[in-house]
Amino acid sequence: MRAGRAGSAARPGASVRRRAERCRARRPAAPRPSSRAVSPIARSGGKAPGPDPSPRRHRVGCARWWPPQCPEGASRSGDPGRRRPHGGPGPVQYPRSGRRSRGRAAGPASCGGGRRMAQEHPGGGMADRLAAYRRALESVPMVTIRAAWSWPVRAPRAAGGPLVRSALGRELRRLTHGDDAGPEPLPAGCSCPYCAMFERRSVPGGARRDSSGWVSGLDSAPATWRMRCSRRDWDRGSFAIDLYGPSAERWALVVAAIEGMARRGLGGDRVRPRSLKIACDAMNGVPASLGRRIEDCEERLAGADSVRLVCATPLRLLRKGDLVITPSPGLIATSAARRAAALAALAGARPVPGPPTDVLNDAREIPFGVAGGWRRVAVTRYSARQGRRHPLEGCVGQLAIECAPADVLALLAAGSVSGVGKGLTFGFGTYRLVADDEPCAGPGTDGNRRSSGGTGPPNATS
Repeated sequence: MRAGRAGSAARPGASVRRRAERCRARRPAAPRPSSRAVSPIARSGGKAPGPDPSPRRHRVGCARWWPPQCPEGASRSGDPGRRRPHGGPGPVQYPRSGRRSRGRAAGPASCGGGRRMAQEHPGGGMADRLAAYRRALESVPMVTIRAAWSWPVRAPRAAGGPLVRSALGRELRRLTHGDDAGPEPLPAGCSCPYCAMFERRSVPGGARRDSSGWVSGLDSAPATWRMRCSRRDWDRGSFAIDLYGPSAERWALVVAAIEGMARRGLGGDRVRPRSLKIACDAMNGVPASLGRRIEDCEERLAGADSVRLVCATPLRLLRKGDLVITPSPGLIATSAARRAAALAALAGARPVPGPPTDVLNDAREIPFGVAGGWRRVAVTRYSARQGRRHPLEGCVGQLAIECAPADVLALLAAGSVSGVGKGLTFGFGTYRLVADDEPCAGPGTDGNRRSSGGTGPPNATS
């Protein structure tokens, strides 16, 4: 033991050297050099580089330096795979993976999203995008059915839209599945006209989100028809049904269902209306599309300094699950753009390329005023399948919109023709755009015949 101590004393620093050797043995091997990166020493011919005037912190674990400078003429914001270093402002660096890290927020113009968006959707400007909207909506067929009758002495005391929807669905189910069809749910995957119009259906493929954040495809099919039945329409015995896409091809079956429900009666009391009159665009040989109806509304509103948005039926717009009492033009335009994109993806020749972000931003910034006040309206509907009543809430009122751009008016016109919000098949989500020189009868009424969205009594009889 003394000899060992003497040997250790003869070799000073032996324990320190052994500790250093053990640390080097436990140290992980350096990563293999990448062929994409060239170190500054190799570029300078073996000489060490001088001090960097703009110090920056490099990524942990990188054995080599990535090229710190951009190539000549390259854009820092639009080229994929480029980002600024974590240490703050400085030259753009190339990460090893060429992609943005998972935890960093990436917008449409960051991480090369703008260039990829242009490659995936050629002509991605706002003008080209709105033109794509118009082409897609022009390929969506649309048929309007108007019905009017005279009520007997005792009329059903209920909301017109839910009552007509319930009677129409019962008669359409009887026509497609026989007289013995009850309120029980039909088998999953049934493609009958009743299920296509009244049951929630999933779309094959589902929704897909592209690099720009725009959702292409649908999780569920949108409502391909809507009921237009305001309180004034119901008091005088008239309503209208707009059919879009695949439902427009079944207009003859819908007309037969309206005639059948008038014979069998409406509501629990089975009240039968008299002298039924039905008018349909397809009967008169007038081909129409959703895009053509929107263009007609735009031509009527062209040159107007200010426009009034009048709710003919309650609007049911939700924000985080809560009902919006006073919706803004930006919220209505956003809902109209989403519904137009959904109808184009389902029944159009091609889906729309992306959201009209610039137009929606303009819609959020246009000045508007509340004319006539907004109020909450509650309507109940009866479900024969569940055997109970369900409340439906919406809001009615008017908006005075001033100095609206033509593109914003185009989106608002699309919403007036296709409907916005929830409850379209129950008679919700219908509004009209009225110019300054047109009279207005107030919310919940029809007003002038020239305004878009009014039903009016039919002229033809069946």
